[in-house]
Amino acid sequence: VEARTIYKVLAGSRAYGLETVKSDFDVRGICMPTEDVIYGLSNFEQFEDKTNDIVIYDIRKFFRLALKCNPNIVELLFVRSDDVLSANYYGCLIREQRHLFLSQRARMTFSGYAHSQLKKFVASALPGGSGPNFKNAMHLIRLLKTGISILRDGEPEVYRYCDRDQLLDIRNGHYTVEQIDGIAEMLNLELNECPTDLPAEPDYETANELLIRIVRSYLSDQRLKEMR
Repeated sequence: VEARTIYKVLAGSRAYGLETVKSDFDVRGICMPTEDVIYGLSNFEQFEDKTNDIVIYDIRKFFRLALKCNPNIVELLFVRSDDVLSANYYGCLIREQRHLFLSQRARMTFSGYAHSQLKKFVASALPGGSGPNFKNAMHLIRLLKTGISILRDGEPEVYRYCDRDQLLDIRNGHYTVEQIDGIAEMLNLELNECPTDLPAEPDYETANELLIRIVRSYLSDQRLKEMR
């Protein structure tokens, strides 16, 4: 997988600028499948190293998820340049074309992922529970704001330059449960009503052509190397 990885970035809290001294180094990336996976019966979607918090996606799965505007996937294309750990020609090509994957689907996907964080936060705050999990609350607010930035600005604000202090204050328990609920309700309304120039759906045809071109070119390069 390492030899066939075309794009690798720092992800998670460090990519958001929200890390603490205890935060892990999450790494995510894209790799090219082998010919037997493409043409044969073998199956491969992603490589995971849970010990070192590494996930590397098959390029085809990555494209499918990115076109759905999956929050955990699409943000990987918009991390800061400093957080790109490695990118060959093909990885750079995908990053250059990253806006292909953005659409108004962001309203649904980011709202959905934020709602899952809200459910976890509410459950943790119930009487008799372990106490409010403010990390879930932080990610709830971050996801809603990131979704809004996609619709408003045409790309996600991954590194939280403007609201880093607020998000860390939420994580550190400086906001009450009621305050967080109020902020989340306001942001969810903004996400649903935010005007945007993005298309309703991503450009599937162009993205598919890009994927085919990359896979064909990569496999051709590999065959040439094997012949030498």
